[in-house]
Amino acid sequence: MNTNLKLKTIALIFSSFFFATLGMAQVGIRGGVTITNQQFKNGNLDHDPESKFGADLALVTDFPLGDGSVSIAPELHWVQKGYKISDIDGQIGDFTSTFNYLELPVLLKLNFGSEETKFFVMAGPSFGYLLGDKTVDANDDAVIIFGDDYAPIEVAGQLGAGVGFGPVRFDVRYFLGFTNVAKDYPDDIEVFNKGYGAGISLMF
Repeated sequence: MNTNLKLKTIALIFSSFFFATLGMAQVGIRGGVTITNQQFKNGNLDHDPESKFGADLALVTDFPLGDGSVSIAPELHWVQKGYKISDIDGQIGDFTSTFNYLELPVLLKLNFGSEETKFFVMAGPSFGYLLGDKTVDANDDAVIIFGDDYAPIEVAGQLGAGVGFGPVRFDVRYFLGFTNVAKDYPDDIEVFNKGYGAGISLMF
């Protein structure tokens, strides 16, 4: 994908999120961490990837429906996903792959409790755009394993729960990719992102 098209796509995602939040009841910021991995299907991969930590920064919104027991929560994230490999058969040392995504989850939330102490569960689809990826070895030297062979768009699902104390909210979530993010891997390998996240939001 050329640079101009990439920039236009990013601008479209930001614009869509901005207009979706007009007239919203609440908006906030969220900071969190992820623990992610990749699931490899088909091919001849003999070494299972390990999970890695990443960062997750987001703008979050909440649109109450009716009495507020149900709400729609679009979010805009910059989130890191990826995996680690430890010493494949003594031929390749440890390395870590990190994928930076611009991600737009649209979550349906069920809310319980009061405004002072609110519990919630949430689920919904998520649409990601790959901003870039980097693979480094144990010495932080860039190495190439499969090259630039990843699909730019990912569709995933998220499931989570949390608790809010006034304007402060804590949540944990599980996410699973539905689309194969490997574009030109050898041996027809299919790759799916998966992982967990936790974060703290401050609503205004």
